[in-house]
Amino acid sequence: MDDINMDFLTGEGSSLNATGDRLDAIERTELRMEGNRIDDIRHQFSNEYNGYKGQPIP
Repeated sequence: MDDINMDFLTGEGSSLNATGDRLDAIERTELRMEGNRIDDIRHQFSNEYNGYKGQPIP
């Protein structure tokens, strides 16, 4: 059980690690989010879309 960790499941220890340098899921997500202003994007969409109906606000 000590061998089960994020790297083993999703990173270099994963069977999906074809090239030998696979980052784990957390590291890949952090790289994708780098430079994005998530709070600004969330605020923009909350002003543009009605969350209850899933439609643009007229």
